Amino acid sequence: MRERLELMTDIAKENMQNAQVMQKTCYGRTTCDHSFPTGDQVLVLLLSASNKLKIRWQGPVCVASKVIDVDYEVEFGKRKPRCVLHVNMLRK
Repeated sequence: MRERLELMTDIAKENMQNAQVMQKTCYGRTTCDHSFPTGDQVLVLLLSASNKLKIRWQGPVCVASKVIDVDYEVEFGKRKPRCVLHVNMLRK
């Protein structure tokens, strides 16, 4: 019985590795790297507070700085403070 459990564990690990490789390749097909230089004008995707399915693009707003590879600090204007947003929430 111990041998069968070890065999099933090995098969499960191999299947998990194959699934990870397939998921990575499928994700890599549709993604692309976006980068925005400082001072660039972008649109920001905002969700509605009353309805999560209502979304709208607001802008253009100015990119203040790049925090890390996927996060950018944007400046909405003088009245509103700067906020950090993920690159998926921004569009040229």
